[in-house]
Amino acid sequence: MNMKKKLQVLGLLLGIKSLCINSTTAQTGNNCANAIPMSVGITLLDSITAQPATHPDARKAKWYKYSPLTDGLMTIQSCLQGTDTRLWVYVGRCDSLTQFAAGDDDCEYLVSSPDLRAAQVTKAVKAGKTYFLEWDNRWDSTRFAFTLQLSAYTPTFGQACTTAIALPAAGGTIHVDSLTGFSATRGDARKSIWYKYTPVRSGRLSVSSCGGGTNTRFFLYKGNCSNLTVIGDGDNECPMSPTDIANLASVVADVPVVANQTYFLEWDDAGSDDGFDFQISLDLVNDLNQTDWVRTLNVYPNPATTTVTMEYDFIGNQAITLRAFNLTGQLLMQQTLSANGKSTSEIDISNWQSGLYILEWSVGTKRVRRKLAVQ
Repeated sequence: MNMKKKLQVLGLLLGIKSLCINSTTAQTGNNCANAIPMSVGITLLDSITAQPATHPDARKAKWYKYSPLTDGLMTIQSCLQGTDTRLWVYVGRCDSLTQFAAGDDDCEYLVSSPDLRAAQVTKAVKAGKTYFLEWDNRWDSTRFAFTLQLSAYTPTFGQACTTAIALPAAGGTIHVDSLTGFSATRGDARKSIWYKYTPVRSGRLSVSSCGGGTNTRFFLYKGNCSNLTVIGDGDNECPMSPTDIANLASVVADVPVVANQTYFLEWDDAGSDDGFDFQISLDLVNDLNQTDWVRTLNVYPNPATTTVTMEYDFIGNQAITLRAFNLTGQLLMQQTLSANGKSTSEIDISNWQSGLYILEWSVGTKRVRRKLAVQ
């Protein structure tokens, strides 16, 4: 049986219909600049011979490029090919590539074996944008065929920034069933879920999945869906549960936010795509200009590990009470500060468990709060 016939049979085995078989073009595929243009269909990769590969644990690579004509869901896979494969997908210019996706050990490489050694990538793509594919020889350099499919994709509720789920202004505990969207912004993640939060008053925003039961990662953005700017990110700051030793859950504390401006939260599957709970809360602490006893108040570093520095500028010679609480309201410490003008002091937190805490300064019934994340 000739190779073309074999590839057609492969398409039937994989349940792929009406796919063309890409042929070799003038480009050699030996680097990004010479990437071989391809279209939807089956491509035979004769061998991986070009040097060097992008990643230091591989020596050789083969490059392709693909520009979809419409938005959609792109799937690239080398499943059932009998070859242990690894794939990297990039966007940008060849002299400044950004990782868009990666595939390794995602699907069976032999019909007769359950071993997940072949590569598969599924991610939402944009029309007219060029995506560069780099297959390297980290595991094998022998010939194999791979397929590229583009299917229609309309993100549903929470599956993309444009369909982000609105969070209540009052905050609270939010349950995430699972991560199902294919619009993760980071190249080391595949799935994500998006939320948006619009505070009705200015303040400081805190987000935490501590104790939520899952290895999580998230990014907090400002701007709009076509131009997002990261203003906070959480990964490995606190335990997934009270019995965990490793800090695999996420927290961002005390991020200044402005009333009536929308902020976006993206949870991705860099750790897991399982469900979890997270808490979001807003402290209305932009009220310093409304107090008559404090001009400035800063806490750093945040997150912290062993000690926390407090930098403040108090007005008048009066006793100020400092208290620390956990999120359940348990009082952990209390002390009195006597200061007039600018000053600094430290808190020893080396015995505190990882998680999110509340620091409160008060004079009589007046108080100012800050959230503190402890790693």
